[in-house]
Amino acid sequence: MGLDEMNLDITDYLILHELNNQEGRFNVAEEMRTWINEVTKLTCSAGVGPNKMLAKIGSDMNKPNGTFIVEFTEEKITDLMKDMSIWKIPGIGRVTEGVLNEIGIFTCQNAIDNAPLLIMAEYDYVIR
Repeated sequence: MGLDEMNLDITDYLILHELNNQEGRFNVAEEMRTWINEVTKLTCSAGVGPNKMLAKIGSDMNKPNGTFIVEFTEEKITDLMKDMSIWKIPGIGRVTEGVLNEIGIFTCQNAIDNAPLLIMAEYDYVIR
């Protein structure tokens, strides 16, 4: 995480206040963004997802100063991710993207389709 980023697991809060649904998640994220702006005079983007990685990806979707909710269903997550560039995955930088591109992996769907190749490449790298 960078100095200008944070993550917060608010699952218990959402459940306790009966807000653990699409509208509730969005409203809480918007309320937090508004509070941050009022207190700091800074804008921010928010991503809400079923896990930390998907929330991070979501926060990049409506930049600057927007909110994106990754819907909590396998179908919606798959639809969101399948055509997404591999470099959008947190932790994959330009160097790793270049290596993956060299073996034909440009999107998340390419990575899924080539999972055995990626596993073999990782295993080969570890035993060398």
